[in-house]
Parts: sequence; C-alpha cells; structure tokens
Amino acid sequence: MVQQTLLERVRVLSHALIEAPRLFSYCYTLQAVEMDTSRIEDFTEFFYYCTSLRNIPLLDTSAGRDFSYMFSGCSSLVAVPPLDTSNGRSFRYMFAWLNDYGGSLVTLPLLDTRRGREFDGMFDGTPLRIIPALDLSGIRGQIGFSSSYGLGRIEVVGLGAANDESITVNVSWTALDAAALNALYRNLEPISCGGSIAIGGTPGSQQPGHQPELATSKGWTITY
Repeated sequence: MVQQTLLERVRVLSHALIEAPRLFSYCYTLQAVEMDTSRIEDFTEFFYYCTSLRNIPLLDTSAGRDFSYMFSGCSSLVAVPPLDTSNGRSFRYMFAWLNDYGGSLVTLPLLDTRRGREFDGMFDGTPLRIIPALDLSGIRGQIGFSSSYGLGRIEVVGLGAANDESITVNVSWTALDAAALNALYRNLEPISCGGSIAIGGTPGSQQPGHQPELATSKGWTITY
C-alpha cells in the first residue's frame, strides 16, 4: 500500500506485481498512474477513496480475479476505460459510494462478468444512469443498486440463472420508473430457491403500469 496520501502522480517501474490489494487506498490527491498491471490478480481496493482521480488510465486487468472495492469512493471519476474482467470472480462494491461528494460517473463500458460469483453492493450509491447488460448468470447471494438516485435503467441479463441458492436484488431509492422496473422483471430468469427484489423508495413501484407479477410469476418476491 502506498502510504503517501498527498501523492498526485505515480509511475511504477516494477513488472513483478501479482498481488496489489489496497495499493492506492486513501490517496486522496492521486490524479494519474502509470504502471504495468498485466500480472496483477488482486485489485481489491486498488483505488479505494482516491477522491481526486478523474480518469482511469488504460490498465491491463486480464489476470484480475478480485475487483472488490476497486473504485469505491472515487467520487470524481468521469470515465472508466474498457477493462478486461473476463477472469473476474468477485466484483463486490466495485463502483459503490461514488455519490459521496456528488459523483460524475454516469456511464460504464460493458464488463465481462460471466465468471463472476460475488456482486454484493456492486452499484450501491453510484451516480450511474444506466447499468449495462452485465452477465449475472453466475451470481451467488446478492447485488445492490440501492441509493443510486439517478439510476434509470438496469439492463443486466442472466439474473437468477444460478438458482441453487437465494438471490437478493436491491433497487431501493433509485430513479427506476414503472417501465424500467418492468423491463428488469422481464429480464429475470425463473428461480426456484427463492429470489427477492427490494424496491422501497423507488418511484416506479407506485406508478400506474407497474407489474410486479412479471417477477412473481417467475418465483421472485417483491418487497416494498
């Protein structure tokens, strides 16, 4: 972990890094990074609360397996470049809490999440407007979108396909209208071991045209 919290620019010459959890955590003034990340497997908290970081450099993340908390708290982010997440297993809280100081990141590139298993809180508290069509067919446990107040559409696919355990989806306190909620319900896979969707505080749940039966008919429970 880099201990200098007032660091603005970093150039790492080593090519040997394999594990780099919390490498730049709490580097509040960090603005630019240049390094070879091609061998890194663990990106946990890599840029955790780097609140001045506006743009992510092109990173080779092809070896990455754990992306938990990688960008959590990076409230100044305006763009994320394409990332190779094809080996990723954990995406827990990857883009969480970007709303802390306003938040500027409204779109994401499509990420390869086909091997992903852990998505807890991945999008809790983000300024994103749209969640792209991530493949959640391997999800275990839960995924969160709650308190993402500007979130108007969720396009994820495969949600519920791994139905050997209960899955919880939290879209509470988002901007999803009735049509967006219905679209989410239509994209759900049938689930036999219990699935629930929390929608409290989401305006679409109180609008005419909201059709929770699109989800309940597939074995999901809607909680208000």
